[in-house]
Formats: sequence, structure tokens, C-alpha cells
Amino acid sequence: MASICVEIPEEVSVGIRIPKEELPSQIKKIVALELYRRKAISLGKACQLAEISKWEFFELNEKMQIPLYYDQEDWERDKKIAEKEGKK
Repeated sequence: MASICVEIPEEVSVGIRIPKEELPSQIKKIVALELYRRKAISLGKACQLAEISKWEFFELNEKMQIPLYYDQEDWERDKKIAEKEGKK
């Protein structure tokens, strides 16, 4: 796993209206959304980076007004997974 350290100046951090303990997870979500918006990572990778489910990611996308990039390949992969889950 790669690790990236982001330093936030104190004068900026006091203005952030996110509790300090929530900041790392919120930053991961923001980075995942932006990379997905730029088509730099897939939907699955964005969910993995943000550490949330696809449905939570869909909700975030809608809230942030970021279009979903969900192609035929994504559909086929999800269909196979759903079929496997249905057989259990």
C-alpha cells in the first residue's frame, strides 16, 4: 500500500469545518471523487480508495454532481458478481 502525507498549514486547518478525526477519511473521499471525475481511476478503484461501497460512492457523486462513468464492461462485471451472489 502506498502512503501519502499531506501537510495542512495550521491557519488552514482551523478553518476546516470537519472534525480532525474525520479529516483523513474525508480527504480520501475527495481525492477518490476527483480522480474518478478526471477518469484517472475506475469506479471500483475510487470506491476502494474512498473505503466506501459503490452505493455510497453513487450518493457522493450525485451530491457533488459528478457524472458516473459506467460502461458495458462495468455492467458485465457487476452482473457476474450479482449472479454469483444469487447462487449462494
